Amino acid sequence: MKKLFILSLATLSFVACEKKEANIIISGKIKNHNGGNFHLIGGNDEKNLKINPDGSFSDTLSKSSYYTIFNETGFYVPLYLEQGDRLNIEVDFSQVPAEVKFSGKDTIASAYLRDKTKLDGDMQAEFSDLFSKNLDEFKTSLADVNNKYANFLANYKGLSDNFVSAEKKSIEYSNLHLKSAYSRVHQSLTGNNIESPAEFEEELAKINYDNAEDFELYSGYVRLLTDNFYSKLDSNDSNWGDLADYVRSLKSENIKKHLSEILAQGLSAGNSSEVNEKILSVVKEFSKKEDLIKESEAKISLFQNIAPGKPSPTFDFENFAGGKTSLEKLKGKLVYIDIWATWCIPCMNEMPALQELEKEYHGKDVAFVSISIDQDKQKWIDFQSTKKPSGIQLYAESEAERAFSDAYGIKSIPRFILIDKNGNIISADAPRPSNPIIKELINKNL
Repeated sequence: MKKLFILSLATLSFVACEKKEANIIISGKIKNHNGGNFHLIGGNDEKNLKINPDGSFSDTLSKSSYYTIFNETGFYVPLYLEQGDRLNIEVDFSQVPAEVKFSGKDTIASAYLRDKTKLDGDMQAEFSDLFSKNLDEFKTSLADVNNKYANFLANYKGLSDNFVSAEKKSIEYSNLHLKSAYSRVHQSLTGNNIESPAEFEEELAKINYDNAEDFELYSGYVRLLTDNFYSKLDSNDSNWGDLADYVRSLKSENIKKHLSEILAQGLSAGNSSEVNEKILSVVKEFSKKEDLIKESEAKISLFQNIAPGKPSPTFDFENFAGGKTSLEKLKGKLVYIDIWATWCIPCMNEMPALQELEKEYHGKDVAFVSISIDQDKQKWIDFQSTKKPSGIQLYAESEAERAFSDAYGIKSIPRFILIDKNGNIISADAPRPSNPIIKELINKNL
């Protein structure tokens, strides 16, 4: 959900607690909406809500949990439902933002969560500033943030003991995630490298990253789990096979499903076929997304066409220095290709290392070719005129670029490719200029 919609205040009807039945019934009506699908997630459920022609809906759930109703426009309603709850929701899209009214039994927790989204909105500016602070200021500000959420919970009357316990844990996980992210985000925002303090690391080390129940309940836990998974990647992003083994070693099926879908990102033309097959087997075994499985299988099929030793797909692109440059004209040299764009921050971050690499190999049989895929050609021209980067600077028109990118399966940039002196592929997903391994690869093939 890309955008948070702050829901309007509504009159709530609270009913005294009675003996709980086993299931949960959620029903209601959606008025004045323009069609489209509404979804419900939570409690290990992920389903489409069946909306009748008159806008009414009803569904039965079985598990006490946090839930969310949302659609593709960014509208969402956070809920907390316990076994035996009966909740009615009316949504009116004639209002901006949409008006939401709760009625029925046990509405207080869901009302709390709706009001908490308003607090989240008020806190956005504070969160934006939080990671730019030095460590001592960060700790002080984080404590202030935690106090605001804790006080908001403590002052909200009528909540069940179960829900209060769940919310306290939710706040704790969100706090731990902010601590986990601090060093990384601070460096990204300020350029200053601050090592995560030992006290943070001690807290994070106590987390059980194989907790199926907490995975279902807490978004903060999911973020921590995901960050922990990425942290296991080595600096060269070359140990995806080990991560496949890690996913398989877990006990929690829901966590294995989640991480297997992230693991699919590790499929690469730069991997050995054994590593790609290991990743694919985990994705096929634990992911429930048929589209992802088909896409992963298609990638591996593509990788066979761009395996080391295969002839490289060709190009013939406009050269900023004049005329056109093709791969054929560069035969007799190693060709190190950078696929980039002026809007791509990771591409810009690699540029100093790329320029240094070219200086080191100046006069040797290595051609450094930068291929821009900017849709706005003028931005490429302006960059060349002001920055004057070295190397062979090419611009790929959209249709020709698409053919080259499709042949190499390029879905994200920067992407680096190394081709031998005969035009055959050495690595279709080569190490970045900032990775020392690229020098070993170049030297081995010069």
